[in-house]
Amino acid sequence: MASEQGKAAFAFVKKYLEKKPGAPFAEVSKVAEKKGHKVWPIVYGRAQLLLGQAGDPKSKTTTRRKSKAGAKKAAASRAVPGRRGPGRPRKVRPADPSGAVNSLIEHIRDLEQERDDLREKLAQVRELVGAR
Repeated sequence: MASEQGKAAFAFVKKYLEKKPGAPFAEVSKVAEKKGHKVWPIVYGRAQLLLGQAGDPKSKTTTRRKSKAGAKKAAASRAVPGRRGPGRPRKVRPADPSGAVNSLIEHIRDLEQERDDLREKLAQVRELVGAR
């Protein structure tokens, strides 16, 4: 609920805007401060709206939304098909799972062969060291 000070400040701003329609906020704020009132921009805007000196903010918002939607549609129509904007990851199709499994099995077989070869060489080195 509004305080008495707030109500008095609103009444002052309303009277001032009735006398001087279209007065800027800075002017109204200075005069109100000299009279002992603290005026916030919302108070100024509400007084203007009540007196019919300001447009309905909802209509501005609707206009902005429509213009943004139109801008997005225009940008989409200019976009090159298949290209994505910066920072978005490319779509990657998953690899063929059977190919990945076969590749893994082949790699394991190569490692087993390498292990067997190294064991044979290690046995040869042990024989040479033990012969001395």
